[in-house]
This record gives sequence, structure tokens and C-alpha cells, in this order.
Amino acid sequence: MTMVLTFRNVEPDYTISLDLSYMWAVNHLFDKDYQHLIELVYPVGPLGFLLFPTTEGSNFLYMLLFYILLKCWFVVVFLGLAFKVNPNQKLLAFVIILVMSYFGKTQFLLIGICAMHCLWFLENKKMLHIALSVVLAFVGLCIKTAIGINLYFILAMTFLINVFLNKNIKEGFKFIGVALIVSFCVGLLIFHSPILLFDFYHNSLKLALAYSDALCLHPPNNWFLLAGFLASILLLPIFTKDKNSCICFFLFLPSFFAMWKHSMAREDHSHGFIMVYFLVLFWGIIIMYAKTGKIKLAMLAILGSFLYYFNLHNIPDFDGLKIDFYGGDNFVETVFDYENYHKKYKQISIENVQANKLDTEIVAYIGDSSIDVYPWELSFMPANNFNWKPRKTLQGGSFAQWLDELSAIDFDEKNGPEFILFHYVKDNWGGNFGSIDGRFLLNDNPRTIISILDNYFVKFNTEKYLLFEKNKGGNIVEIREDEVLNTAWNQWLDIDITQDEILRMKFFSENTILGKIKNFLYKSEPYFIDYLFDDGKYLTYSFIPQNAKDGLWIHPFVQYPSNTNPEQEVVKVRLRNTNDLFDKSTVNFQIEHIKLDTKEKEFKSISSHLFLKDESKLETNILTQTVLNFDDPAKNQPIAYQFEEGISFSENYSNKIFEQGFSVGFKHALDSLWSTIDSNVHEIVIEAHLKCINQSFSKLIMDLKESDTPFWEGMTIPINTRKGEWEYFSTSKKISRKHNGKLLVCVWNLGNQDIYIVSERKF
Repeated sequence: MTMVLTFRNVEPDYTISLDLSYMWAVNHLFDKDYQHLIELVYPVGPLGFLLFPTTEGSNFLYMLLFYILLKCWFVVVFLGLAFKVNPNQKLLAFVIILVMSYFGKTQFLLIGICAMHCLWFLENKKMLHIALSVVLAFVGLCIKTAIGINLYFILAMTFLINVFLNKNIKEGFKFIGVALIVSFCVGLLIFHSPILLFDFYHNSLKLALAYSDALCLHPPNNWFLLAGFLASILLLPIFTKDKNSCICFFLFLPSFFAMWKHSMAREDHSHGFIMVYFLVLFWGIIIMYAKTGKIKLAMLAILGSFLYYFNLHNIPDFDGLKIDFYGGDNFVETVFDYENYHKKYKQISIENVQANKLDTEIVAYIGDSSIDVYPWELSFMPANNFNWKPRKTLQGGSFAQWLDELSAIDFDEKNGPEFILFHYVKDNWGGNFGSIDGRFLLNDNPRTIISILDNYFVKFNTEKYLLFEKNKGGNIVEIREDEVLNTAWNQWLDIDITQDEILRMKFFSENTILGKIKNFLYKSEPYFIDYLFDDGKYLTYSFIPQNAKDGLWIHPFVQYPSNTNPEQEVVKVRLRNTNDLFDKSTVNFQIEHIKLDTKEKEFKSISSHLFLKDESKLETNILTQTVLNFDDPAKNQPIAYQFEEGISFSENYSNKIFEQGFSVGFKHALDSLWSTIDSNVHEIVIEAHLKCINQSFSKLIMDLKESDTPFWEGMTIPINTRKGEWEYFSTSKKISRKHNGKLLVCVWNLGNQDIYIVSERKF
């Protein structure tokens, strides 16, 4: 009954996005190309469809059976252990299992079952419990690396606790032998090869070690709340004298640390809630297993969990905890009406990806040739029924040199597909060469990018993607590196551009001892590169120091690949850290020059050669320009707005924006603007530039009202990396003659701290 009442809602569709497209990929490969699936080097393993099912083949059915098995197994093993330890508290056990089941996502069911079998082993010393735990641990690792790591941590702590309590060396060797034999046997069933099995273990470990330092987000945290939360966990052995509670605490301790790192590193809405689900499991098992002090433990659990939950409100777009109370309906709909449910979501998936269906001309040109997508939008493959040739890393965005190298090899002359669909990603500034976490796409995978530019050329340039076709020979004829130089953080470096070569900067830095400790216990600081252009504006992108050792892109800088107009050139760059305590004061850099073979093409510049830029086109004309002047706000601005004297960048005043407030804005009637423009001009670009001191969640708003084609867009303004310093932000949007009405551009402060802005064209 508990399983039915708390049955989760599963929607097995996929759509256009980084995450949901890889869910299609792992399901598709399991159904169609299992051999390639088990060769992938990716955080989601060959059994990932059990966590992220789609309607490919019978995957959704397998997932339902697996989930039902886990749910029943979880309830049975929990109640069995509870009745053994506290036979007179059966009602409490039923209440706890009901609460835990409501939060029982697949990964936490696996962790809970494994932990309880380990507790059973500590009770009766039966190796069957260890064998079952090892099976669960390996299956968890094959679903997702993060799950498997937690399960193996629990097994390792069980071994240490047992040795400490019993001092039985012989039993310890038996434990290790059972774990190794079961892992090897289950591994051979899944990977069919000992070599692939050992590679999987090795790659999973490397992925786990590099992930948290590379893919971090940095929302503001309330460290008073987090300190109280950590104290509620770490002081538990002092708070209680109950032996069983202490055993549970140490059993979960490394797993708690892994969950802490995973939740706090990728600190967004979904990852932040990972810890919430873990806390329900953690405290539920501890309270169940404890023999004394259950009320005190429950109070500690509630206090600590609420402290953590309240800190989650600092995450941008926080949407609260959602609990599904319709388990019975979910069970009936998915199990008893399986065929219709499956059919419904299969059709939804087809409809979801139609926006990525390509023009028939391009589809016909590609034909049955092999193709892959870069950086990650795999939904192009099912949308067009392409002959997909996936690379070992599956998607772009690699966060370590060794991972980037694997991707680069899969795009070389021997291994690469015939075509690469290189799709665009919005950056923070309105451009189309962005990446996740505010990075520049050409900095994300330096080795992969050079492999693509060496072995492919642009065949089609469209509004959504570049289509690269394979060369008959390599493009690169020479790579030359200047001497290694050093500079201080936050210093502008002059750049000498040569029009016939790619220019990159290799970057090398080191953390201080304090920085290394912080990275291990929490997460690394963000790092940024600023590009100053010849027109005076500059753009900021984050970067991953590990990958930057292979080169940060400088020239030709491309922000709008679909636009054939030439773009502004970089004249200076600046490498920026966010806290001098955690990095050594100087960094080393080396300029890399890459020359391409241009004999077979009419060559005007490197950007025209690589990205089909037309150097004959005139520079973009500025049609109208408004600068908000705060020198004398009493005369020039409405009284409703607050202006701050003394906190300014280049003027006497700045616009102070209160919590939930709006800034002074720019308004323009588009109808009158279009009437002044030549009728042959069908599109214009609107740009907004500002300097800000921002320690709050805020957005730069573009709002078109009183229009036949209204729109509202909010571009998140990055929070200042250094408190009290002015930082530049800009964005742009392309509009066409179909857009009429009144356009408003302003800043919206959604956070709980005041922010300050000034507006100028150049800084």
C-alpha cells in the first residue's frame, strides 16, 4: 500500500535542452546501439535509462518494473529492520516509512536499501547483505556516477565500522572478497568485457574527482544558516549517546560529504534539493535505528533540515518544495493504462523536437552520411532521423583536459563523422556562441574546437547552426607558441592581432593552500576572462582553469556566427579571480598562434575563412542611442526613482534599485523608428549597456508592449565577483519589422539587497 500511495509521477518524454536530449541519447543507445553505450565516458552510465526513461523501445517498462521492485524492497527491508531493533514502536516505523517514501526518488531508494542491508550485516554478520549491497552499488554506478560513489562510500564505511567493532581480520578479508567477486560478475554481465569494466571504474573515478571543481555555480549563501545546518549533522555523535545512532552517523558520513559537495557545487534548484531528499533518508534511518533519544533526534533533524531549506531561497528562480500526493493516480495511470500512457508520451516527444527539424534541402544534402552534434543539443538527431555517430563523451562542456582529448579524437580525420551540426547557444550578452554557466563556447573544449577547425569546414551558415563538413585534408599547417610570461590577476594585457591566424592564450594558475582546502571541503571560486574590443565595450565570460591550460580563444572573436558582418576585434584581455586568498598572486600565460591552409579558398581574413564572414560588408550603423545621465537626477529623472550620491562609476550619482524594484528605463516607439529606416533593412539589433554593483538576483528586462508581436525577456545580470567594484554588463536582441509597439528596457531587482547602476555607451 505504501508503494502505491507514494508512487512517483514519471513523464517519459524528451525535448529540446541539454539534459533532456541526453536522456533521449542514453535511452536510444540502450535500445539501438548498446555496444557504443558501454563505451561512453559520461556521468550517466549504461543503465541511466532507469533514472531517466523515455519511450524508446521497452525502456519505460523496464524502468517501471525496476522502480516498483526498489520501492517494495525499500519498504520491506526498512520495516524488517525497524521491527527487529524496536519491536514496540511499529506505528512510528510506519509513519517514518510513509514520509520517506514520499521523497523516495530512485537514487535515494538505492542508497537507503544499501545502507539498511549494511546495518543488517552489522547486526547478524551475514555476507548475503553485503553481496546485495554490492549489486546495488554497481547498478547505481551504472545509472549515474554520483549515485554509485555514495553507495560505495556506505560499503567502505560498513567495512571500517565492522573491523573497528569486532577486530575480526578474517571477516574483513571475506568482506573484501565478496565485494570484489560480486562487482566483477555483475560488471561482466553489463559490460561483456573485463577491459571495458575496468575502464568504466577508472573513468567514473576521474569524472567524480573533477566534476565539483569545474562546474560550480555561486549564488549567495547565508552562512549562519549553513553553519547551523552543518552543526546539526556533525555534532550528532556528541548530541546523542545512543550507539545505534552513532553507527548510522558514521555509516552515512562520507555519503553526506559527497551529497554536500554535489549539492553545493552545482547549486541550482534541482541540485540544491538533492540534499533535502538525502536528509529525509538520513534522519529517517537514524531515528528508526536508534534505541533511545528519538524525540531529541527528531527535533535536531527538523531544525537542521529547515536551516538548510531556508538557505535554498538564495538560489535564483527558487520554486519551493513540490510533494506529489497523487501516488495512487500515478500508479493506475502508468501501470494499468501503460499502453496509452506510453503512446501519449511518445507522441509528445515527437512534437517537442519539431522545432529542431532542419530544412529539407540540408537534410537531403546530409542524407545517410554520419553526423554528430556540437556542443550538446542531441534532439536534432531524432527530429531529423539522422545517421548519428556519437562521440565517447556524448556532449560538449567537458571539464578536464583528458575528457576534452577524448572528444577531440572523435572529431579527427580518422574517427570523425562526415558532418557536425554546430548549434548556437545564447550567451549572457545576447550572442550565439555561449555555453553553460556564462562561458564562451570556443573556450569550453579547446582541444575539441581545434580538432573540428582542423578537420572540417563550414558548409552552411544558418540562423540556428553551422553545418561543418569533413575535409579531405587538415586545415592547420602550423602551431607556434610564444614564450611563457607572467602577469598579475585583474590586469589588462595588450593583444597584437594578426589577421591570418587563430590566436589563443594558454593559462596556468595555482591555488594557495587555503584555496586547495576550500576546493576540497566546499567548491572552487569562479574565474573570468574579460575581452576589451576596439569599439570600447567589453564582455566577460567565466572559464574552467583546467581547460584553459589548452587555450582561451582570442582571435577571431565571434559572438554572432549567423551574421556574416565582420565583428569587433579584441585589443585587450584580462584574467580575473574573485578572492586573492585562494589563488597565488601571479599567473602564467602563453600566446598560441595557429595558421591555417587557405590556398584553396579566396582569403580575406581568418573570420571569413572559418565562419564565412563577409569582409566587404559595412560596419553596423547606430540608428539611435540614449545614455541615461545621472549627473543631476533632480532635473532629469522622475522623483519616484532613488539616486545615490557618492556610489558611482563616472558620474556624481547612480540609480539605486531597491528590493523588488525597477530602475530608470529606456523607452522607444518602434513604429517611429522603423519609419526612419530604409525599407531594405529588415532587421535591427537593440543593445543595452550598463555598469553595476550587484550583490542581488536581478535581470535586465526587454519588454515590448502594445504590439502585434509582444515579447518579454529577462537576462540575468551576474552578481559581482568582487564586492563594491563596478562591473560591466550588456545584452542585445535582434528584432524585425514585424515588431511594432513600445519597447521598454530596464533593470529589475528580484533579490533582497539594493543594487546600483549607471548607463554609458563606453566604459
